[in-house]
Amino acid sequence: MAESTSTGSGTASRTLFALIGAGLMILGAFQDWIRHIPGTEVGAQILVRHVVKHPATVVNSVGFLAIVLGLGAIVGLATSGWLTRLSGALGIVLFVLLLVQLYAGTTQLLPGVGPWLVLVGGVTAVAGGS
Repeated sequence: MAESTSTGSGTASRTLFALIGAGLMILGAFQDWIRHIPGTEVGAQILVRHVVKHPATVVNSVGFLAIVLGLGAIVGLATSGWLTRLSGALGIVLFVLLLVQLYAGTTQLLPGVGPWLVLVGGVTAVAGGS
């Protein structure tokens, strides 16, 4: 009897962590990323080049990538959790790529609150997917 309670609480905590992580990644997409520009208006090429393209269309933005990763973490709840872990890990990679490009350039831009929310959401989603 105690074993089924443990499994039920484990599933509930996994679901809660995955939903919180997905929510943070989606919320981070709409927050400031650089120079008070929301992630839905920063071009995705910022992840591989020093160029900050503004305004970008929503589909070509880093915010769109964060939204897709957040939705992937939610869809991963229907699987064994591998998609939630993958989405969380890719959220962490997105943050690292952004930092590398921001600090490798000559301007030394600082990230806003959005990338940090994606990072925390990615870590939380990875924890929820296990």
